[in-house]
Amino acid sequence: MRRDRGDARARPAGGANPAVGVAVGVAVGVAVGLAVAAAWLVGAGARRLRREVRAHAAAARRLGETRTPVSLPPGRGVVAVHARVAAPAASASAAARVAAALPAIVLVHGNGVSGAYHVPLAARIAESAAVYVPDLPGHGATAGAGAPLDVVELAGSLAGWMDAHGVRGVLLVGHSMGCQIVAECAARRPDLAAGVVLVGPTLDPTGRSAVALVARAALSAPFERVALDLLAVRDYLRAGPRLVVTEMRHMLAHRIEGALAELARRRLPVRVLRGAHDRIAPQRWAEQVARVAGAPPPLVLRRGGHAVQYGDPGAVAEQLLAFARLLAPAPRGDVAPAGRPAAR
Repeated sequence: MRRDRGDARARPAGGANPAVGVAVGVAVGVAVGLAVAAAWLVGAGARRLRREVRAHAAAARRLGETRTPVSLPPGRGVVAVHARVAAPAASASAAARVAAALPAIVLVHGNGVSGAYHVPLAARIAESAAVYVPDLPGHGATAGAGAPLDVVELAGSLAGWMDAHGVRGVLLVGHSMGCQIVAECAARRPDLAAGVVLVGPTLDPTGRSAVALVARAALSAPFERVALDLLAVRDYLRAGPRLVVTEMRHMLAHRIEGALAELARRRLPVRVLRGAHDRIAPQRWAEQVARVAGAPPPLVLRRGGHAVQYGDPGAVAEQLLAFARLLAPAPRGDVAPAGRPAAR
């Protein structure tokens, strides 16, 4: 019996199932998030968490919700895509008329999570422009349809939701894996996007493994808000391990460079943004993304880690709205707002 155990220990690891490594990586990532959250659940950390949760709840109350039927790839059926939506209050002021001309802003989430972590950012944007935060199939309040979709299929479902919802000429904003999704969506359907913003884009060649991804997430974790860890764990549990693991494998296998080159070829305006403490999207990679997409050098925000849009929503909203103003058409009397449904 001892010899058998020794033989098992000596067996080479080269034949291990890659899915097991990804699953272990996801489990370790969730454990790290829970450990960070637990470390803060004392003293000032607990008070800070309560403030963050109250602020998130207040922001969520400012957003409405919609459900729009969307056809998935052939043979995958139809799902009702849930989205959070908001727009500036109606007003006759000159400032409101200028705001109404801005393209709507669509915020797309990353691997395994829902649009919930975009809520504080969406609430800030809604003061000046229409904003949409869809939960893509299998995420958050949107049901899945069989096997989890890959990056290109998720991009297709995003385009399908925009078609069904009647929005065009929007500013597409992706975070993390959401950058891969919006890049593919805009490259394949440039009629839908006036511009693209990539926040913490994934993944550079040296980070395309589950081990590297989890290690980088652990290094970024101390710079994230505790409430974000709670949201992420809730979303991962809701999505289930099958979706989270399979989708991570799709994310690691996808190469965003091809879509970025197509955006550059079409001369679609692109901006790249990252938090100063983001280890998942390091500076050298952000610079490479910007170069391939034909964009200016990446903007680095001092506060926040990988999810800088949750850590500093005010600063990110300011940058997105400034870009949206550059994309807005020159006023020509009373025209329909860009990126909004036509009147019916």
